[in-house]
Amino acid sequence: MKRIALAAALALPALVTVAPQQADACAMRRRPVVVAEIKVPKDTLALARQSEQQGKTRLAIRQYEQAMHNAKAPETIAEAAYGAARLHAKEGRADRAMSRLNRALAVHPGHHAARLAYAEGLIAESPAEAKEHLTVLAGQVAQLDVDQQRRLRAAEAAVAAAAVPADALAVAETR
Repeated sequence: MKRIALAAALALPALVTVAPQQADACAMRRRPVVVAEIKVPKDTLALARQSEQQGKTRLAIRQYEQAMHNAKAPETIAEAAYGAARLHAKEGRADRAMSRLNRALAVHPGHHAARLAYAEGLIAESPAEAKEHLTVLAGQVAQLDVDQQRRLRAAEAAVAAAAVPADALAVAETR
């Protein structure tokens, strides 16, 4: 019995010193617990454009919004905001479209397509503000593509037509 007790007494310190090392070794083998893993694709903007071309409008909107929030470059944020605005307008959500266009212009004032779309959206509500945006674009007409130039001329004509009744009313009121 003494031998067993002596053997146990001699073995016990060895177990105590080995046990923490074994525990550490076991912990190293365990997989870490992942609470939440967010996988953000490298080029969400390209994925959004691809989804838009495939006709997946809602998915493309989500991807444009994700790209808008994750991007660091102002040009990328503006392009993503413009893409989301285009699709929101297509879906009939003009308020969200104008909000995204406003964000695009706030981040990158030189985004011509966003400025043109914003001015077109303002024509009915605020022709004077729309005219200001169109005047900025008219000064940069050489940088616009053919379609944007055509839209610019049409928007300028619409602003002029919207201003005529207001001027006519002002003249009629003075009489």
